Amino acid sequence: MTAALRIASYLLALAILWCPVSVFSQTQSAQVEKVIDGVSVVLRDGRQVRYIGIDAPEMTDGITGRPQPLAEAARRCNEDLVLHRRVLLVFDRQRTDRYDRLLAYVYGADGTFINGEMVTRGLAFVWFRAPNVRMFQPLLEMQRRAMSSAKGIWGGVDLRSEVRGYWTGNAASRVLHRSDCRWARRIRPGNRVVFHRLWDAFWEGYAPSRRCRPVTWKP
Repeated sequence: MTAALRIASYLLALAILWCPVSVFSQTQSAQVEKVIDGVSVVLRDGRQVRYIGIDAPEMTDGITGRPQPLAEAARRCNEDLVLHRRVLLVFDRQRTDRYDRLLAYVYGADGTFINGEMVTRGLAFVWFRAPNVRMFQPLLEMQRRAMSSAKGIWGGVDLRSEVRGYWTGNAASRVLHRSDCRWARRIRPGNRVVFHRLWDAFWEGYAPSRRCRPVTWKP
């Protein structure tokens, strides 16, 4: 490991003093060869990495087939931060997903927390996925600041208006559904949380379901 990455490791330890370092299985140095979108990259050895704890507008919308608003901006931002650079991968409890992608908190050689930087710039949002939730609260605080400043995706969506309809969240998974979504009706009553403003749902760290699309990002 280079001197710069040793410094990054030290900064990482300082950044997460609020929780035991032992919760992380291990760290790994790697070089980014390609950026796929705002939350995933390909390493020089061909492995893919999916950033833990965040999601971003998709490069290929499941309905239109076109990039969602600000998806390209998120990808470019991620490129500026990590493309052709060495990074430090920090793993949580679950190391890979069902697509065999590495799941990691990513740090630049200067100590920049890449996952958090994407959220801070308003180009990604918090995405709670157990069991990798050790940085959920810090990421949520970053999101709240971005929301309050109307940065990126938060500047193009009316989140504060109350509506007669409502959105239903699952307190166990922190996934948000439209009230008329069949998946919302499957939530156990004890886990069902009702939101009348999208603002409140995002403020509490709920992320939109990809099945029923309770929110549409706007440029």
